[in-house]
Amino acid sequence: MLFRVDNRAFEEGEWIEPSRDYQEWFDCEEKHVLETFLENTRENCTIPRRNALFLFMELKDALLFARRSGQYIYQVQQENVYGRFDMNRLDSILEIIRIGTDKNVIEAMCRQYWHFRKTFAPCIECLTNRAKVVRIICERTDIESFNEEWLRNNTFSVENSLTYRSLLDKIY
Repeated sequence: MLFRVDNRAFEEGEWIEPSRDYQEWFDCEEKHVLETFLENTRENCTIPRRNALFLFMELKDALLFARRSGQYIYQVQQENVYGRFDMNRLDSILEIIRIGTDKNVIEAMCRQYWHFRKTFAPCIECLTNRAKVVRIICERTDIESFNEEWLRNNTFSVENSLTYRSLLDKIY
């Protein structure tokens, strides 16, 4: 079972294709730099990130990501998986870029991403070319409820939130 966070509305049974313009929505230059480094070090993944659809392996990770960017979370069935990678490693690389570390260090960290070196608490993203919507897990109102609960309780534990538990009940 995989999950897709998206701003586009889809119905059950529809295919989700990559949004090739996602890099235009970056809010800082460092993210463009990161994607350039990733593309230049890509070795073992046959699909470029700019042509990929990103799926989460865990609902909790999809919910956390949706807090920042997303209107919907879908349960999906992927067509192909071209690789599984730790999204948290990207945040680490982005911080290294921001502080102005040597290019060789950035390239080495990007290679670790492509070789699936995991961080302490990995957030696994799967790269695929498209995915079929199995179920609409939640919409923006659910994500907003989770965000309010997250901020109100200050627990930083997705699994203890009422929103997460109700979404699990919906899935299982």
